[in-house]
Amino acid sequence: MSGNDDRFQNSDDELAAKMPPIVRAAAYGDAKVVKALLEARANPNGATVSGYAALHSACSMGSDESVKLLLDARADIKMTSATLFRYMTSSGLTPLHCACNSGHATTITLLLERRADLNAEQKLSIGAFTGRVHPIHLACRCSGADEILALAAFKADVNRRLRWLGGSLSPLIFAAFMNNAATVEVLLELRADVNFQASGLRLRLLLGSGDALAFANQFERKEVITILEEFDRKVPTSK
Repeated sequence: MSGNDDRFQNSDDELAAKMPPIVRAAAYGDAKVVKALLEARANPNGATVSGYAALHSACSMGSDESVKLLLDARADIKMTSATLFRYMTSSGLTPLHCACNSGHATTITLLLERRADLNAEQKLSIGAFTGRVHPIHLACRCSGADEILALAAFKADVNRRLRWLGGSLSPLIFAAFMNNAATVEVLLELRADVNFQASGLRLRLLLGSGDALAFANQFERKEVITILEEFDRKVPTSK
């Protein structure tokens, strides 16, 4: 695929230039303009050529007022977007993915109350490497824990596998790798599997192997190591 493919945006300037007004207003978190545009009969599903819609923008911004306006106007909560950013391509990006990736817990709750797909799968490709990511994995990138709690309230699988490099990681391992101590604590409280082992030869060779504690030790995530070791002492596990 060429980086000049018009279906994709490869810079913020290009993206902004191609945004319909309602997408641009949502991207700036301007609910008043979003409301005015909708009242002027703007398409609530207005989107860039890659499918990045006003609802994606509003969710990325955590603009709950804009999200409500768009959903009330029947914006498609399952609409997906495809993007190209430098060396990475992505497809299947939903508004829920955007809210999780940006760390907006109230937006996550709002979307799930409106029946967003908790198990929506985003495909990422970097060269020959592909991965499949769910909302909970993107939430594990955030420094707080509220996003995980928001997903768990709607029965998200805290052991949902992240497929990458021909193998898989658990949310707990990914949170440990990302050095998100608060997220690790919440996942443990939600009974995430501490014994889950990263799988896949290529993944183990390029990224690491073992369970969450092994990853934390390998990448020197000191606070995460302390949390996992204390958990092991309180709840002995068979490894």
